[in-house]
Amino acid sequence: MRDVVGRDRRCRALIVAVIVAGGGCGGGSASAPIDAATGDNDGGALDDDANDDPNDDASAADIPPPVCPAALGEPANAACNDVVATGPCVAPVMIDSEPPVTAGGALVAGTYDLTERILFTYAGGATGPAGEPLAQTMVLSGSGTDWSLNLADLSAATASRQTMTVTLVGSGGLLRATATCPGSGADADAGADAGGAAPMTLYFTTADRMLTLHHFASSGPVRSDTYVMR
Repeated sequence: MRDVVGRDRRCRALIVAVIVAGGGCGGGSASAPIDAATGDNDGGALDDDANDDPNDDASAADIPPPVCPAALGEPANAACNDVVATGPCVAPVMIDSEPPVTAGGALVAGTYDLTERILFTYAGGATGPAGEPLAQTMVLSGSGTDWSLNLADLSAATASRQTMTVTLVGSGGLLRATATCPGSGADADAGADAGGAAPMTLYFTTADRMLTLHHFASSGPVRSDTYVMR
């Protein structure tokens, strides 16, 4: 599978530039983590440290992390679950590349924190920051084909919660997710009808305690959210 983020040096340079401007970095499905002290990938066949610019490393070390202010007041939809968004603050970014090919894998129940968010806008698309920094924690539970997701978000000093039922479809990394709390219009990609929230199609890739969810809308960029299990 083509590693769009971890092995694309142009992509890495763009993410660093976005962070310097006040944005942050997003994530694809199988990228090696970037060392905050050096700005380098943790290995990989195309991670050629011998050709790295030392000035890039110095700049990366001085980049401040994005900031997610504490929530003002109670979470929206607080009754949906009791999850609290205590993961790292992540600044979404747009990349003008194709989204990564999804690979599926074995879903593992547990608590996950969002670590990267990339909106892939395809060749010639927009690049740069893609909205407010956010923290998101997700609790995945279930087995076989039947799963549930409890989500908690923190962004722009506002906390919110959401619960979804999730069905694993086949073996190709396809999920059908339906919002059950607050129940209708919970996700912009999902839409809603008279009977409540419509199912949302997600594709996923798992590897090494990581889970990446790919949100394919009817048009526009593909959003890839990468989570790491605690």
